[in-house]
Amino acid sequence: MGEAGMTLKELRRVFPSPPIPQISSSSSLYLSSLLQQLWITKIYRPVR
Repeated sequence: MGEAGMTLKELRRVFPSPPIPQISSSSSLYLSSLLQQLWITKIYRPVR
């Protein structure tokens, strides 16, 4: 349901982001870029 758009609240529920010192900054950067790519693919669907 509502796959087209995820609200920030839903994202927070799916990805709870408390300050986790174990995660290195590089991996968190990688995760954020991954999320960005997910958003881009959701917004601009490539027409195959």
